[in-house]
Amino acid sequence: PSPRPPVRSPHVCSIMDALLCDPSLCAVASPRDAVHRDECCRSFATPFSPGGVLVRLTTFAGSSAPLAFRDHAVRGAAPALYLRVVARRFEKPPADVAVPAAAPTVIGVGVPGGFARAEDRYDTVTAYSVVGIADGRIAGELPYPGGELPAHVAESARSVAEHAGAALRSDADVWALEGEPLRDSVYAAGLPVVENGLRVDPDPGTWRCAVSGEATNLWLNLSTGHIGGGRKNWDGS
Repeated sequence: PSPRPPVRSPHVCSIMDALLCDPSLCAVASPRDAVHRDECCRSFATPFSPGGVLVRLTTFAGSSAPLAFRDHAVRGAAPALYLRVVARRFEKPPADVAVPAAAPTVIGVGVPGGFARAEDRYDTVTAYSVVGIADGRIAGELPYPGGELPAHVAESARSVAEHAGAALRSDADVWALEGEPLRDSVYAAGLPVVENGLRVDPDPGTWRCAVSGEATNLWLNLSTGHIGGGRKNWDGS
């Protein structure tokens, strides 16, 4: 038989209901507010990290799930409502990825004639849910949109999920160098290039050492396209 879904106890349900009914536990983010839903304010966790990012619906500060729970369990933080942001990235089929017609002619990213963005190779799906935390544990979690949320909670969640600040920050992903003359590099003028069929991905995050397969401490041979590893660090180690 298929497992039955977990049933919350009446005590837990009443705690979550009380949190949802408390208007002081949420606010509506204005365009002037700083909403930190793309990265934890105290770590490098992002919506792609396990558990995503929890954005407090009063301060709009984002925290990784472990840090948010620790605030309540260890530091005794007051009960709060959060919007959990979880993102997943799926690689597009090769047929859906735009291939540049020619080599880049502009020093820029995401602009005509420039380099393609790594993000253009993926589809990102983001899911939201409203989480209540009290007494160091989750009192409940309801999906947004679609959960049975009071109007003031749904409006607060909407203002965080659709905040204009994220759209403005995304403009930094598209840029072009303007106002400066292009000069030939003295190091590239006589650089020999070996036509050996190797193709280097413009996204360094996909690079791997050709010998060990490691993804850290790498170097690239600009003549052959060979990617190796094991170069010395700044301190000689």
